[in-house]
Amino acid sequence: MLPVALLAEALVMLASWLRHLDYTPFSYWAHPELWVLLLGAPALVGGLVTWSLCSPTITAFSFDRSGRLLRYTEARSWRASRTTTVPFESIASVRACLPKADSETGGFEVRIDRGGGRFGSMQLGSHIPLATLRQHLTWLREDLKEHVVSTLQWDT
Repeated sequence: MLPVALLAEALVMLASWLRHLDYTPFSYWAHPELWVLLLGAPALVGGLVTWSLCSPTITAFSFDRSGRLLRYTEARSWRASRTTTVPFESIASVRACLPKADSETGGFEVRIDRGGGRFGSMQLGSHIPLATLRQHLTWLREDLKEHVVSTLQWDT
């Protein structure tokens, strides 16, 4: 709501300023207000588009085996972080992802059933040591059974 109010205020100010502008050919380029408008408007629009379209980054996650929950914290630019809890029953699949076949580190790709036939996918971690990935996959197989799928290697 605030960006709309600011845009409306800017348009009203622009209309009032244009009424007092000297309209002789090319004399309007001498007004610094016009330069601010010409350079500021695209920057404002670009900032609003970036703010609305930026995707969240997952900064932390944990599998709670005793509570059968996945907790993750996601952050977006210019917004507060939020922690989300997903029950194991809503996890459609989990797989380890490795950038290359000979990688020493990797991460998890988790698909979540959001209900109504909608699924979401997210990447959890990217620099987890291979031994730790294998450990997690072993006990996740015990809890999630067929929902743990084979490892994905990005270079193949």
